Amino acid sequence: MIPSPALYPRMGVTWFNLALVTSLLVRVSLLGFESADYIFFWSNWYDYSVQHGRWAALKDDFSNYPPLYLYLLSLSTLLPLPKLHAVKAVPIAFDYLAAWFVFRLVRVKHPTGPSPLYAAAGVLFLPTVVLNSAA
Repeated sequence: MIPSPALYPRMGVTWFNLALVTSLLVRVSLLGFESADYIFFWSNWYDYSVQHGRWAALKDDFSNYPPLYLYLLSLSTLLPLPKLHAVKAVPIAFDYLAAWFVFRLVRVKHPTGPSPLYAAAGVLFLPTVVLNSAA
């Protein structure tokens, strides 16, 4: 049976919600993985930030990342999460922010229909996006 065209908007939103939950589950399943970036850089920067004062450490040149990332990493030290999860929380949050921007951009070109939802969900499942944040 072919669904009525009136159901398409609801089906798109339902599909998108399922994609959001699935993308979050994929990221949660990778949270325990410690990448080389985490082992050699992010973990050390997190520790440096905690040991030298979350905000006072920012005056030192202990990283080659942009200041905004270091501000967010410093904020992540305040989260009630294990260090590995707190460090990964920053890029994971930006995955969803990027998907929102893609949704908005595609919505300009396609103001009706599910295309913006599909584009946003697609961003959340790109291997480079998932692996750069959660793994």
